[in-house]
Amino acid sequence: LVASGDYGITCAGGSGSCVDLDGTPGPGTLSSASSYAFSAGDLITLSFAISGNQRGYGADDWTAALNFASTTDITEWGVSVNGTTFAGGSGLADAISFSQAAWTTDFPFVDFTLFARTGNAGSVSFSFATNSADNVGPLLDNVSLDISSAVPEPATWAMMIGGFALVGLRARRTRKAAFA
Repeated sequence: LVASGDYGITCAGGSGSCVDLDGTPGPGTLSSASSYAFSAGDLITLSFAISGNQRGYGADDWTAALNFASTTDITEWGVSVNGTTFAGGSGLADAISFSQAAWTTDFPFVDFTLFARTGNAGSVSFSFATNSADNVGPLLDNVSLDISSAVPEPATWAMMIGGFALVGLRARRTRKAAFA
């Protein structure tokens, strides 16, 4: 963990701290401490920002992954880079990953989202890795995991049904006025 300003590093947003994926003793894998449950149809979204090492060392490779506890039916998956989405496909998977090769030192922070929609229930963890072995790796910041239900919450159903009722009443009143 490196604070923005230390060693000439500027973390995403210009403040706070970010993670040097190589660090000491590097290289290695940084994994979530927990796994997270999901249901069939849920959308799993891993969002993060990553930059080059910012300290003038060589280019680094890195990987981000969603790791499933058991083989999972993925109905769709893909990656979004600064808001542009690329489809990855579907099928059975133990993990979904995205890698970048030769991430140069002058590469600014880029926002990524790795996502998967599930066809069955299970649990997922996530990880980030680099093969850099010079103690100066790509920088990781703003990591978040979101699991969104495909089934609307009861409050959403209530609002939707209420909206249909209002539209129906409005249509009925309009029809009566047209025939009067």
